[in-house]
Amino acid sequence: MYKRELYLKKLRPFYQNEQIKILTGVRRAGKTELLKMVQEEIRKQFPDSLIQYISFELLENRQYRNAPSLYSHLESCLDSEKWNFIFLDEIQFVDGWPEVVNSLKTKYH
Repeated sequence: MYKRELYLKKLRPFYQNEQIKILTGVRRAGKTELLKMVQEEIRKQFPDSLIQYISFELLENRQYRNAPSLYSHLESCLDSEKWNFIFLDEIQFVDGWPEVVNSLKTKYH
């Protein structure tokens, strides 16, 4: 795996920022690998935090491809006593995803 230090350097200041971050780019550019690198750094920097990662390309996660089921699943994984980091890879496969993200942000701000 090629460590993308330039991009990681730009993202690091926002690890503890509660704003929603969206990585965009052309297909096969390495966005998923960058997400994995960020998760690795967060595990080291915030060892008590919770990290949720879902790849919607995987068939096993197909049941979360609609807003109500994704929201219910993510809400069941959150811990209000810890920092929660949620990574949603290929989120465009989820119908109504902005509503899920905004609702979680509003409720757990």
